Amino acid sequence: MKNRFAHCIFCDDIFQEEGNKFSFIGVYGPDLFIDQVPTSIPHLCAIATFNTGVAHPVKSLKVIVRLGDQVLQEIEPPASYLEATHQTFVNAADKVQENDTVSYRIQAAVYPVNFDKASVVEVVAIADGEEYIAGRLQVKIAVPQG
Repeated sequence: MKNRFAHCIFCDDIFQEEGNKFSFIGVYGPDLFIDQVPTSIPHLCAIATFNTGVAHPVKSLKVIVRLGDQVLQEIEPPASYLEATHQTFVNAADKVQENDTVSYRIQAAVYPVNFDKASVVEVVAIADGEEYIAGRLQVKIAVPQG
């Protein structure tokens, strides 16, 4: 069994710190509320993580950020990154278990993002030709309070 899945976090900004730590600034839940349309936000970030069983390393990976039908960003890490990530996991494990998974992280940042209606930002990972939905951010128009 390949045990493959993807997930992502949407936020305003991402900082990589020493020790391979990440700080996520302004993390979104399932919704992003905007006051009006058209509008834009200065940037939107997503960190997508694709996981696969250690016995089934990824040969090709592409992460796509879409707003409706519009592709905002497409990232295809080189094969050397995929190989090195897998090998680092295998080398670091005391004993590799059959159900262990290797995680490949891809950061995406879009500057700016323009909205002309309520919509959905979607991040998909395509691994070895198979598509996995990593996450969806619902963009909604806020209802005025009053």
